[in-house]
Order: sequence, then C-alpha cells, then structure tokens
Amino acid sequence: MAAKMNLLFVMPDLGGGGAERSLITILSLIDYNRYEVDLKLFHHSGIFLSQLPETVNLLEEEPLLGAFSKGYPEGKKRLAKIGYKHLAILLLLRAICKRMGIFRIERCIWAFLSRRIVPSNKCYDVCIAFLEEYATYYMADFVNATRKIAFLHINYIQARLNPRFDVGFYQRCDRIVVVSQESMDVFRAQFPQFANKVCFFENILPVQWIQQQGSFLPDNLNSIWFTGDMPVILTVGRIERQKGYDIGLEAIKLLNQQGVSCQWFILGTGSQQKKLKRKTIHYGLQNRVIFLGIDSNPYRYMKACTLYFQPSRWEGKPIATREAACFAKPMVVSDIPPFQEIFREYPGALLVPLSPEDFAKTIRMVLEQPTVSAELVRNNELLCKKEQKGGITPFYRLLIFDSEEEESTGKQIGSEK
Repeated sequence: MAAKMNLLFVMPDLGGGGAERSLITILSLIDYNRYEVDLKLFHHSGIFLSQLPETVNLLEEEPLLGAFSKGYPEGKKRLAKIGYKHLAILLLLRAICKRMGIFRIERCIWAFLSRRIVPSNKCYDVCIAFLEEYATYYMADFVNATRKIAFLHINYIQARLNPRFDVGFYQRCDRIVVVSQESMDVFRAQFPQFANKVCFFENILPVQWIQQQGSFLPDNLNSIWFTGDMPVILTVGRIERQKGYDIGLEAIKLLNQQGVSCQWFILGTGSQQKKLKRKTIHYGLQNRVIFLGIDSNPYRYMKACTLYFQPSRWEGKPIATREAACFAKPMVVSDIPPFQEIFREYPGALLVPLSPEDFAKTIRMVLEQPTVSAELVRNNELLCKKEQKGGITPFYRLLIFDSEEEESTGKQIGSEK
C-alpha cells in the first residue's frame, strides 16, 4: 500500500465565511486512506469547528496570530483574553493605515509577531494556506513542506492588500490558487511575475448534503418568520461594508415607503452590525429587518425564504449565493463580475446596479410578477444540476506537481479559463 501524502492546511479559524465553509467541505470529502491531514488554526473557534472531521489532526493554536488575523474590534477582544491588551493599538493603527493606503506598518507587525512563533518541526508533502495574508505568511516562513499552495478567496485590489509586502511570500509559493476569473485577472495584473503559478479552482459545493441540511427546519420557524403571509427576503454573510448591507437597508426602506409587504432577514454578524441596527431603528424598520445572528446551518433558512438577496460591493467567489441556488430560489444580486460569472450560463439571479432604487425596483418586480420569479427558479434548478457534477477530484489535481501531470492538470483545474 502506497504511503499516505502528508497535508497541512493553515487557516486563522473556522468562522462563518465562505472560505471556511469551503475548507470544511474539502476536509469532509478527502480520502483519509490516501492522505494524512493536519490543520493549523490560529484560534480554535468558529461555527464550523464542530463540523471538523475526527480524522483531521488539529494542531496547537497561535493566539497572537489569531488576534491579528481579525479586524480591530474582534482582534482587540482576543488580545485582551491572552494578556496582550496593550497591543490593540497596533490593530487600530493597521486598520487606519490600510484605509489610507499606507502599508508599511504590516511589515513591522509581522516582524514583531514572527519573533513569537515556533516553526513547525514536521515535514509535509504539501502545505495549503487556505486564506490570504497571515495564513500565507505563516506557511511561507514557518512551515517545512515540499510544496506550498496559497489560496486567495478575494479580489486582491478591492481587499486593499499590500503587494510590496506580499510579493516575498508569494515568491516562496509553488502554486497560487484563485476561486474566480476576476480574482485571477486582478492577481495576474498585480503580480505578472507569478502568472505561471496562478490557477483557477472552483470552490466545491456538496449539493446533496446542503439540500439535506435544508430539511432540518428550526422548531421555531413560524415565530422567526413571524408574519407568515409576508414574503421573506434572506441575506447570508458577514455584516461588513463589502457586503453592501447599508445599500440593502436603504432598498428595504424604499419598499416599505412604497407599501410593499416584505421582511428582510440577515443571517450573520460583523463589525457593521451595531451601525446597521441603529439605522434600522432610526428608520422604524425593526419589524421589517430581522437580525438572526450566526447559525451553522444557514441552509434551512435558504430553503424557507421567498427570495435571496445579495447587495455586495465586491466578492471573491460568493459561496452563499451558490448555496442558495441549491434550493432554486429567485435571487437579486449586485451586478459585479463574480455574480456575472456564476449566473452567466443559467441566469437564476437578476443582476442589479449598486443603488437602493434599483434594488428596490427589482425586488418588487420579482415579488409581484410570478413569471419573472418562475424563470429565475427554473434557471437555478439547472444551475444546481450543474453544481452536482462537481466533487473532490479537482482538489486532488491541485496537489499534483509532476511536470507532465502538472501541464495537463492546468487545463483540468482551469488555470487558463
């Protein structure tokens, strides 16, 4: 029997994001007769932690990296818990500098953190940093692996990352994996010297499992959707500026003023939540905009909703939207490249410019015109059938680095889309 390949995945935590969901899917599908898998989480937390397969070996935390992998509010809390409350000023300075386009502080922070990290003693066949920034930095500097793969789940420019700092880390990666065509184009334009390392990988979607999870409806569903005759609009995702919740709230405000009967349910948390809640109260929409918090099973809400809504300003490859398509729901999303890519072949969503007026107009059309809604449903049924054809094999191909196989692999995993 052939020896198992040793894999190490690196991830800040298993919070409720699309990258975390994608990692859990991969870990649940891997053949553990062929692969021995270690997982390095900087912080042992997140709603997906309970879904981690028992066959995965969870390594020790890196508490400081776990704190600095987060934004200021969450990172400050984590620093306080581990006795480094005084370092919160670095998180604040980093956030301010990033907003201003000043990146020099990142190098100083990493130099400080690096002195407090113990390198891994184990040698791996392949290490996969499943998220950009600190996961990739850690892999490049502290992991002993024959091959190193860095994942990007974002648009590099829109995420305001630091190319001057990152270039040295990507130099030490053997493969750089992006999850959307837009992300690939942006990264190659930013780092043309790494163009031959970049390949495309479609996040795996376990359609049947998602649909099964959707069957476990909450016992209190009727109290959650507390006006059963009112259409339910659902959005799933972190409550951050990127996701456009502020634009969505303005759209719901307009619909309410127009007398359109509907409720908007938001499943997720984030740094913009308090601000959004205050606006909701200011507009008198407490009974129209409902914050559900975090749930490790968003699929039961997707199955129960009337319409799925995603007003994002930008995305990498939005997994939640693809997951909602598994329930053939009509969708209204922003007109940005990742959504254009998802719905190019089967237009199961109406793509709308980023304005409250356009979102309100389109949502109203879907709710009031059954023929429009039915067409979106049909297209999402077709999209779902297409998604069902996927599996773990494309991920296995990412791990192949033999020169002959790699050439054919590039075509199979879509490095040249």
